[in-house]
Amino acid sequence: MDVRKVIVGVDGTRCSDAALDWAVLEAARRAAPLEVLHASTHVELVGAPAFGAPAFEERVDGPLLRRCAERAAELAPDVAVTTTTVHADAASALTAASRDAELVVVGCHGRGWLGRLLVGSVSHRVASHPQVPVVVVREDSVVVAGPVVVGVDGSPASDAAVRFAARAAAERGIGLVLVHAWQAAPASGFDALPISQDVVDAQESAARGVLAESVRLARAEAPGLVVEHVLAAGSPSMLLGQESEHASLVVVGAHGHAGVSGQVVGSVTRACLDAVRCPVVVVPA
Repeated sequence: MDVRKVIVGVDGTRCSDAALDWAVLEAARRAAPLEVLHASTHVELVGAPAFGAPAFEERVDGPLLRRCAERAAELAPDVAVTTTTVHADAASALTAASRDAELVVVGCHGRGWLGRLLVGSVSHRVASHPQVPVVVVREDSVVVAGPVVVGVDGSPASDAAVRFAARAAAERGIGLVLVHAWQAAPASGFDALPISQDVVDAQESAARGVLAESVRLARAEAPGLVVEHVLAAGSPSMLLGQESEHASLVVVGAHGHAGVSGQVVGSVTRACLDAVRCPVVVVPA
Protein backbone atom coordinates (compact mmCIF):
# COMPACT_ATOMS: atom_id res chain seq x y z
CA MET A 1 0.00 0.00 0.00
CA ASP A 2 1.31 3.43 -0.95
CA VAL A 3 1.62 5.53 2.19
CA ARG A 4 1.65 9.23 1.39
CA LYS A 5 3.73 11.49 3.58
CA VAL A 6 3.07 14.39 5.89
CA ILE A 7 5.01 17.55 4.99
CA VAL A 8 5.84 20.33 7.43
CA GLY A 9 7.41 23.64 6.52
CA VAL A 10 10.06 24.94 8.93
CA ASP A 11 12.00 28.18 9.23
CA GLY A 12 13.32 28.14 12.80
CA THR A 13 10.64 30.39 14.31
CA ARG A 14 8.47 29.48 17.30
CA CYS A 15 5.41 28.94 15.12
CA SER A 16 7.51 26.66 12.94
CA ASP A 17 8.52 24.67 16.03
CA ALA A 18 4.85 24.33 17.02
CA ALA A 19 3.99 23.13 13.51
CA LEU A 20 6.83 20.61 13.61
CA ASP A 21 5.68 19.10 16.90
CA TRP A 22 2.10 18.78 15.65
CA ALA A 23 3.22 17.27 12.33
CA VAL A 24 5.47 14.70 14.01
CA LEU A 25 2.69 13.45 16.26
CA GLU A 26 0.21 13.40 13.37
CA ALA A 27 2.63 11.43 11.19
CA ALA A 28 3.04 8.94 14.04
CA ARG A 29 -0.73 8.63 14.41
CA ARG A 30 -1.10 8.02 10.67
CA ALA A 31 1.95 5.71 10.49
CA ALA A 32 3.14 7.96 7.67
CA PRO A 33 6.62 9.25 6.82
CA LEU A 34 7.41 12.88 7.56
CA GLU A 35 9.22 15.33 5.30
CA VAL A 36 10.65 18.43 6.97
CA LEU A 37 10.95 21.10 4.30
CA HIS A 38 12.88 24.35 4.51
CA ALA A 39 12.61 26.89 1.69
CA SER A 40 14.96 29.78 1.02
CA THR A 41 15.34 32.36 -1.74
CA HIS A 42 18.66 33.70 -0.47
CA VAL A 43 21.05 31.07 -1.77
CA GLU A 44 22.10 33.29 -4.69
CA LEU A 45 23.29 35.99 -2.29
CA VAL A 46 25.17 33.97 0.32
CA GLY A 47 25.07 30.38 -0.80
CA ALA A 48 27.80 29.99 -3.40
CA PRO A 49 30.86 28.32 -1.83
CA ALA A 50 33.97 30.41 -2.37
CA PHE A 51 37.55 29.91 -1.21
CA GLY A 52 36.58 26.88 0.81
CA ALA A 53 33.54 28.46 2.49
CA PRO A 54 30.78 25.96 3.32
CA ALA A 55 27.60 25.89 1.27
CA PHE A 56 24.52 27.80 2.47
CA GLU A 57 22.74 24.58 3.43
CA GLU A 58 25.53 23.61 5.79
CA ARG A 59 25.82 27.03 7.41
CA VAL A 60 22.11 27.70 7.88
CA ASP A 61 19.83 24.96 6.66
CA GLY A 62 21.93 22.08 7.92
CA PRO A 63 21.78 22.95 11.64
CA LEU A 64 18.10 23.85 11.40
CA LEU A 65 17.11 20.62 9.70
CA ARG A 66 19.30 18.52 12.00
CA ARG A 67 17.61 20.11 15.00
CA CYS A 68 14.21 19.36 13.49
CA ALA A 69 15.16 15.74 12.82
CA GLU A 70 16.41 15.36 16.38
CA ARG A 71 13.17 16.83 17.73
CA ALA A 72 11.15 14.44 15.59
CA ALA A 73 13.15 11.47 16.83
CA GLU A 74 12.59 12.62 20.40
CA LEU A 75 8.81 12.89 19.98
CA ALA A 76 8.21 9.85 17.76
CA PRO A 77 11.24 7.56 17.22
CA ASP A 78 9.34 5.28 14.83
CA VAL A 79 8.49 8.01 12.31
CA ALA A 80 10.68 7.95 9.18
CA VAL A 81 11.95 11.51 8.71
CA THR A 82 13.54 13.09 5.66
CA THR A 83 14.76 16.69 5.43
CA THR A 84 14.72 18.83 2.30
CA THR A 85 15.92 22.28 1.32
CA VAL A 86 14.25 23.98 -1.63
CA HIS A 87 15.55 27.16 -3.18
CA ALA A 88 12.18 28.85 -3.69
CA ASP A 89 9.70 30.90 -1.72
CA ALA A 90 8.08 28.89 1.06
CA ALA A 91 4.50 28.99 -0.20
CA SER A 92 5.44 27.85 -3.70
CA ALA A 93 7.70 25.12 -2.35
CA LEU A 94 5.04 23.74 -0.01
CA THR A 95 2.37 23.87 -2.69
CA ALA A 96 4.57 22.00 -5.16
CA ALA A 97 5.61 19.41 -2.57
CA SER A 98 2.00 18.79 -1.56
CA ARG A 99 1.42 16.81 -4.77
CA ASP A 100 3.10 13.84 -3.08
CA ALA A 101 1.57 14.40 0.36
CA GLU A 102 -1.60 13.57 2.22
CA LEU A 103 -1.24 16.53 4.58
CA VAL A 104 0.73 19.78 4.70
CA VAL A 105 1.46 21.52 8.00
CA VAL A 106 2.55 25.15 8.33
CA GLY A 107 3.09 27.50 11.23
CA CYS A 108 1.11 30.65 11.83
CA HIS A 109 2.38 33.73 13.63
CA GLY A 110 0.52 35.44 16.46
CA ARG A 111 -2.45 37.76 16.50
CA GLY A 112 -2.61 41.40 15.48
CA TRP A 113 -1.76 43.26 12.29
CA LEU A 114 1.81 41.96 12.15
CA GLY A 115 0.60 38.40 12.61
CA ARG A 116 -1.89 38.85 9.78
CA LEU A 117 0.84 40.27 7.55
CA LEU A 118 3.14 37.33 8.26
CA VAL A 119 0.32 34.85 7.86
CA GLY A 120 -0.48 36.32 4.48
CA SER A 121 3.04 35.64 3.27
CA VAL A 122 2.94 31.86 3.68
CA SER A 123 0.02 30.32 5.56
CA HIS A 124 -2.72 32.15 3.67
CA ARG A 125 -1.06 31.49 0.33
CA VAL A 126 -0.67 27.76 1.01
CA ALA A 127 -4.25 27.53 2.32
CA SER A 128 -5.72 29.58 -0.54
CA HIS A 129 -5.71 26.79 -3.11
CA PRO A 130 -4.89 23.60 -1.21
CA GLN A 131 -4.37 20.43 -3.22
CA VAL A 132 -4.46 18.42 0.01
CA PRO A 133 -5.64 19.37 3.51
CA VAL A 134 -3.47 22.13 4.99
CA VAL A 135 -3.05 22.39 8.76
CA VAL A 136 -2.17 25.79 10.18
CA VAL A 137 -0.67 25.69 13.69
CA ARG A 138 -0.32 28.88 15.72
CA GLU A 139 2.76 29.54 17.81
CA ASP A 140 0.47 29.93 20.84
CA SER A 141 -1.64 26.87 20.03
CA VAL A 142 -3.48 25.41 22.99
CA VAL A 143 -3.65 21.62 22.99
CA VAL A 144 -6.86 20.37 24.60
CA ALA A 145 -8.67 17.05 24.58
CA GLY A 146 -11.80 18.57 23.09
CA PRO A 147 -13.85 17.56 20.06
CA VAL A 148 -13.21 18.26 16.41
CA VAL A 149 -15.24 21.30 15.30
CA VAL A 150 -16.19 21.77 11.65
CA GLY A 151 -17.91 24.71 9.99
CA VAL A 152 -20.60 23.75 7.47
CA ASP A 153 -22.57 25.66 4.83
CA GLY A 154 -23.78 22.98 2.41
CA SER A 155 -21.17 23.67 -0.29
CA PRO A 156 -18.94 20.98 -1.87
CA ALA A 157 -16.01 22.36 0.14
CA SER A 158 -18.10 22.09 3.30
CA ASP A 159 -18.98 18.46 2.50
CA ALA A 160 -15.30 17.64 2.03
CA ALA A 161 -14.52 19.31 5.37
CA VAL A 162 -17.26 17.29 7.10
CA ARG A 163 -15.89 14.01 5.76
CA PHE A 164 -12.35 14.92 6.83
CA ALA A 165 -13.52 16.06 10.27
CA ALA A 166 -15.61 12.92 10.83
CA ARG A 167 -12.66 10.68 10.01
CA ALA A 168 -10.33 12.76 12.18
CA ALA A 169 -12.70 12.58 15.16
CA ALA A 170 -13.28 8.82 14.73
CA GLU A 171 -9.56 8.09 14.44
CA ARG A 172 -8.87 10.09 17.60
CA GLY A 173 -11.78 8.59 19.52
CA ILE A 174 -13.35 11.97 20.23
CA GLY A 175 -16.62 13.69 19.34
CA LEU A 176 -17.52 15.89 16.41
CA VAL A 177 -19.34 19.23 16.56
CA LEU A 178 -20.89 20.63 13.38
CA VAL A 179 -21.37 24.39 13.40
CA HIS A 180 -23.64 26.32 11.05
CA ALA A 181 -24.33 30.04 11.33
CA TRP A 182 -27.01 31.69 9.27
CA GLN A 183 -27.92 35.32 8.74
CA ALA A 184 -31.34 36.63 7.76
CA ALA A 185 -31.02 38.16 4.31
CA PRO A 186 -33.52 40.25 2.35
CA ALA A 187 -35.40 38.45 -0.40
CA SER A 188 -34.54 41.24 -2.84
CA GLY A 189 -31.56 43.48 -3.41
CA PHE A 190 -33.04 46.35 -1.44
CA ASP A 191 -31.48 45.97 2.01
CA ALA A 192 -33.63 48.74 3.43
CA LEU A 193 -36.86 46.80 2.88
CA PRO A 194 -38.16 45.05 5.99
CA ILE A 195 -37.94 41.26 6.08
CA SER A 196 -41.13 39.45 6.89
CA GLN A 197 -41.17 36.80 9.58
CA ASP A 198 -42.19 34.25 6.95
CA VAL A 199 -38.98 34.93 5.05
CA VAL A 200 -36.89 34.66 8.22
CA ASP A 201 -38.62 31.40 9.13
CA ALA A 202 -37.98 30.01 5.66
CA GLN A 203 -34.30 30.95 5.84
CA GLU A 204 -33.94 29.36 9.26
CA SER A 205 -35.66 26.23 7.99
CA ALA A 206 -33.22 26.09 5.08
CA ALA A 207 -30.31 26.47 7.52
CA ARG A 208 -31.64 23.58 9.58
CA GLY A 209 -31.81 21.52 6.41
CA VAL A 210 -28.15 22.30 5.61
CA LEU A 211 -27.11 21.28 9.11
CA ALA A 212 -29.20 18.10 9.07
CA GLU A 213 -27.66 17.00 5.76
CA SER A 214 -24.16 17.66 7.13
CA VAL A 215 -24.95 15.58 10.22
CA ARG A 216 -26.17 12.76 7.98
CA LEU A 217 -22.97 12.97 5.93
CA ALA A 218 -20.79 12.85 9.04
CA ARG A 219 -22.56 9.82 10.46
CA ALA A 220 -22.35 8.04 7.12
CA GLU A 221 -18.61 8.73 6.97
CA ALA A 222 -17.98 7.48 10.52
CA PRO A 223 -20.76 5.25 11.84
CA GLY A 224 -20.99 5.26 15.62
CA LEU A 225 -19.34 8.66 15.91
CA VAL A 226 -20.79 10.96 18.56
CA VAL A 227 -22.03 13.96 16.55
CA GLU A 228 -23.33 17.19 18.04
CA HIS A 229 -24.46 20.26 16.16
CA VAL A 230 -24.83 23.96 16.77
CA LEU A 231 -27.12 26.26 14.79
CA ALA A 232 -27.22 29.98 15.48
CA ALA A 233 -28.01 33.23 13.74
CA GLY A 234 -24.97 35.44 13.39
CA SER A 235 -21.43 35.52 12.09
CA PRO A 236 -19.92 32.16 11.06
CA SER A 237 -16.44 33.21 12.16
CA MET A 238 -17.65 34.35 15.59
CA LEU A 239 -19.59 31.14 16.14
CA LEU A 240 -16.64 29.02 15.08
CA GLY A 241 -14.38 31.04 17.33
CA GLN A 242 -16.64 30.43 20.32
CA GLU A 243 -16.91 26.70 19.65
CA SER A 244 -13.17 26.40 19.08
CA GLU A 245 -12.29 27.50 22.61
CA HIS A 246 -12.63 23.91 23.80
CA ALA A 247 -11.76 22.15 20.53
CA SER A 248 -8.72 20.08 19.65
CA LEU A 249 -9.07 20.85 15.96
CA VAL A 250 -11.13 23.17 13.75
CA VAL A 251 -11.89 22.13 10.17
CA VAL A 252 -13.12 24.42 7.40
CA GLY A 253 -13.58 24.00 3.68
CA ALA A 254 -11.56 25.96 1.15
CA HIS A 255 -13.74 28.08 -1.10
CA GLY A 256 -11.56 28.73 -4.14
CA HIS A 257 -12.21 31.60 -6.54
CA ALA A 258 -10.74 32.52 -9.86
CA GLY A 259 -8.71 35.63 -10.51
CA VAL A 260 -7.25 37.99 -7.95
CA SER A 261 -9.86 37.11 -5.33
CA GLY A 262 -8.56 33.55 -5.39
CA GLN A 263 -5.24 34.67 -3.96
CA VAL A 264 -6.68 34.85 -0.46
CA VAL A 265 -8.79 32.44 1.50
CA GLY A 266 -12.41 33.19 2.32
CA SER A 267 -13.39 35.50 5.14
CA VAL A 268 -14.45 32.73 7.53
CA THR A 269 -11.26 30.75 6.98
CA ARG A 270 -9.13 33.87 7.27
CA ALA A 271 -10.82 34.77 10.56
CA CYS A 272 -10.15 31.27 11.88
CA LEU A 273 -6.46 31.43 10.97
CA ASP A 274 -6.19 34.76 12.75
CA ALA A 275 -8.23 34.08 15.87
CA VAL A 276 -8.58 30.38 16.64
CA ARG A 277 -5.86 29.13 18.93
CA CYS A 278 -6.17 25.43 18.17
CA PRO A 279 -4.85 24.01 14.87
CA VAL A 280 -7.04 24.76 11.84
CA VAL A 281 -7.39 22.40 8.85
CA VAL A 282 -8.33 23.85 5.47
CA VAL A 283 -9.77 21.09 3.26
CA PRO A 284 -10.06 21.36 -0.53
CA ALA A 285 -13.38 20.54 -2.15
